[in-house]
Amino acid sequence: MPHLDAERYKGELDQMSFGQYVGSVTRVVGLTIECRGLVVGLGELCSVRSSHSGSSVLAETIGFREGTTILMPVEEAVDLAPGSTVHPLRKKLSISCSNAMLGRVVDALGNPLDGGPPLPRGVLTPVFRA
Repeated sequence: MPHLDAERYKGELDQMSFGQYVGSVTRVVGLTIECRGLVVGLGELCSVRSSHSGSSVLAETIGFREGTTILMPVEEAVDLAPGSTVHPLRKKLSISCSNAMLGRVVDALGNPLDGGPPLPRGVLTPVFRA
């Protein structure tokens, strides 16, 4: 009987994805989005896809309550409603930073708001550091 080298395959299996939890929006209250069915950590980013238009909004996990995950959009949230799907992105909010940002007005994602030229790519930096 041939010998199976499990270590050879373990690394490959660790890299594979065998499914992903996808949540569903249950409520939108003020600036928060409540959903069920997600397995995410605090501060993790999610993509919320509108069930009406198919457009997506980036949102950050800000809390949990009685089996519900609470998200806060980091960009304009339009056309979201109960039933919209929520996909975990498995990363935290980061923006591209460089000295070219000095004196500029940017949004939460590092995009210019001041009418100036686009910013060059810089070092990807977490917005919140532990």
